[in-house]
Amino acid sequence: MAKPENILLIGMPGCGKSTIGRMLAAKLGYNFIDADAEFEEYIGISPADYIECFGVPKFREKESEVIAEFRKCTRTVISLGGGVVEIPKNEELLHAAGKIIYIRRELDKLAQGGRPITAAKGVETLFAERHEKYEQWADLIIENDKELSMVVEKVYNEIVQEK
Repeated sequence: MAKPENILLIGMPGCGKSTIGRMLAAKLGYNFIDADAEFEEYIGISPADYIECFGVPKFREKESEVIAEFRKCTRTVISLGGGVVEIPKNEELLHAAGKIIYIRRELDKLAQGGRPITAAKGVETLFAERHEKYEQWADLIIENDKELSMVVEKVYNEIVQEK
């Protein structure tokens, strides 16, 4: 069974992308990248600090630069920031990098600490702005509605069944 070269996880902030991504990467024998950590390494400042210093529009520009680099990855699970769908050109960049999986989770179950855009706008507003794009961009939608190991197993089974 063929596995996709790279797997990119999108979804609301706090939906479990990073945790699921790490677990899935280990199960597949892939590398793992957290886009926020990669942003900090590439730009030299955390996304939260960058947003505070330069604002959201400048952050989104830099985030797209980081995302463009993911096309160079192989056998990697990449957890992306929740707002990646706010920049239309990112859709093409992500599809060029691999298979996009939307991790969907009920709003009342999202982790919300340490997320400046979520704090500023509110989770309901962000969801209203983003959910259609998550669904449109996704090659696969997975509900994060069970124990994480079961969600990872569900993702794994879906991706290895596809050729």
